Amino acid sequence: HALSNGPAIAAAVAGGSVDIGMSSVLPLISAHARGFPLTLVGPSGIFVSTQDVNGGLVVLKDSPIRTARDLNAQIVSVPGLSDLQSIATRSWIEKNGGDPQSISFVEIQQGTVAAALDSARIAAGTLSNPFLAATLATKKYRLLGAVLPAIAPRLLMAAWFANSDFAAKNPATIRKFAAVLQKASAYCNAHPQQTVDLVAKFTGIDASTVAHMVRDEYPSKVDPQDIQPLIDAAAKYKVIAKTFDAQEIISEYAIK
Repeated sequence: HALSNGPAIAAAVAGGSVDIGMSSVLPLISAHARGFPLTLVGPSGIFVSTQDVNGGLVVLKDSPIRTARDLNAQIVSVPGLSDLQSIATRSWIEKNGGDPQSISFVEIQQGTVAAALDSARIAAGTLSNPFLAATLATKKYRLLGAVLPAIAPRLLMAAWFANSDFAAKNPATIRKFAAVLQKASAYCNAHPQQTVDLVAKFTGIDASTVAHMVRDEYPSKVDPQDIQPLIDAAAKYKVIAKTFDAQEIISEYAIK
């Protein structure tokens, strides 16, 4: 069943009311750093820098902001103050000569970023697909920069996970789930058009936009190298107290 966000799903899995859940990876990293017994059993969407842009900072088309340095002392929105896009935005600004410490970051839902830009409540906003594609399609806004490559050229953004105790007691179930997920991932990678209506219904974004936007790829296995850069960035920007080895949060029963 559906829950509202990654932290809610992580709490449900940790508490035992849900056996297996899917979330963005950062809440799982944060949960592990705080001692919650969660373990990754399969990958979901992955960012690969060779793809076209699927997330980035957006400004008004006629905005005077042209560089990361122009954002200094401005107000910038992110979907969540300690989420993946927030960390990536800070990384992009810092790597491109700006000072994220001088910026006021505010949390704004992605569907309302355009209105916040129109009313000058923010100077720039971070969006990911399908919201990025829908916003840029209006031709009223432009992309300032793609932020995820500032963390790493390849990054696991979402994953399936279980309570560590549940996984240890049900290894056959976890292995079977991982095998089915691997087949489903291969199908989705090879047949993106067949899932357009499903994505459109889930996100509320028009199907024609979904059909033409950049879609996530789905890896066949869990690779710690796809997770470690985010752990390190989360520690750098104080989302977690310190870094740790990505292997710690990957189940021994996952496909690796």
